[in-house]
Amino acid sequence: MAFDTWTPLFGGIVAASIWEEPYSVRLVWRTMLAIKDRDGFVSSSVPGVAQLANVTIEECEEALKKFEAPDKYSKCC
Repeated sequence: MAFDTWTPLFGGIVAASIWEEPYSVRLVWRTMLAIKDRDGFVSSSVPGVAQLANVTIEECEEALKKFEAPDKYSKCC
């Protein structure tokens, strides 16, 4: 896995609803933002993301479930 892309970090992310989630969820989110390719694809397994985020596999799986679930407080749409 090559980490050769640059991802801007906008201050508004701290106002996102995900910021209210547990620390492990925020770590997985930021890790995925950092390692995504230019198309937004994260080329890694769940254990790989967990290792990079320094969380357990179970915490990573829980974070991914949250990312896939509807968010009634989302600023989007």
